[in-house]
Amino acid sequence: MAVQISVIIPAYNVEKYIIKCLDSIVRQNVANIEVIVVDDGSKDKTLNICQEYAEANSCIKIISKENGGQSSARNLGIRYAVGEYLMFVDSDDFLEKNTLLKIAKVLSDEKPDVLVGNYNNYYLNSGEKIPSGYTLNLDQLNGATGEEALKALINNATYDWYPWLMIVRNEYLLQKKLFFVEDHFFEDAIWSPQIVYYAKKIIGINVRFYNYVRNRAEATTSQISKKMCEDKMNAIVHTDIFMRENHFSNDLRNVMYGNLNHIYVSLLADSWHLSKSDRESLLNAAKNYRKILLYSPPKYQTILYYMWKVCGIKGVSWLLCKRADWVRKKINKLQGDKK
Repeated sequence: MAVQISVIIPAYNVEKYIIKCLDSIVRQNVANIEVIVVDDGSKDKTLNICQEYAEANSCIKIISKENGGQSSARNLGIRYAVGEYLMFVDSDDFLEKNTLLKIAKVLSDEKPDVLVGNYNNYYLNSGEKIPSGYTLNLDQLNGATGEEALKALINNATYDWYPWLMIVRNEYLLQKKLFFVEDHFFEDAIWSPQIVYYAKKIIGINVRFYNYVRNRAEATTSQISKKMCEDKMNAIVHTDIFMRENHFSNDLRNVMYGNLNHIYVSLLADSWHLSKSDRESLLNAAKNYRKILLYSPPKYQTILYYMWKVCGIKGVSWLLCKRADWVRKKINKLQGDKK
């Protein structure tokens, strides 16, 4: 039986989570899948656990490599995959029960380049599962290509560019050479728009097949660092270059800028956790993208733009930092009260 879906899982030091992840996949009611776990140089028991699962489940393949980051692990998985379609699952997340069969049927019937689905937020501290607030507009998305497909995803709400929301035809990805940018965080915001833009056929399904685990303390994107901030800036620059190279209309550029707003705002806020010289260098680069502030939530647009005129980018970033610190303290208190 030919493999229809290759599930690619980059794994690094996730011994606490990988069992739930693998169980959610091997217990799906489909047979023609392969599961490629790329161990990215784990130092805990992750590799041992995965090897035990591979011995018990013939569909699981293990690839071990030196630590190089999530993107390099995904890219290696892509090169080994033999499935008609590629699906990405993060090793600390898990699939919803009995959803792969629905996905497999749509793939068989429609043969899209890209299938886009939906997800739930799963909170570790409470075990609560909450559907994402986003709903795909299938009337606009299905049959759309290029700029229209991007608009269909982000015109009415901020779209999360998570690669695990997109199941991609293997041949299409390889032909377009749409691999992940390595050694960068926020590679999702670079990769996913291109996957959508170049596709000749996209199908959306409002099935929440994926469970995104929140509140994981070890998650790299929860930690502020110089590299984290630089990679946020890099995602914005890459997106801008991508839009210029493909001659995006002003309308779509503005919509895309709006979708980058949360990355830009967090970049400004997080810069105050860096050294003075690093902060000044980062803010100097961020000045070129002031326009993105126009796409803040309506209640913040006026004050942020006014603050920029009065205090410049330094004043705006300081204000955003103080607000972000207040939000973190509030969240930590709520989590502490629940324990």
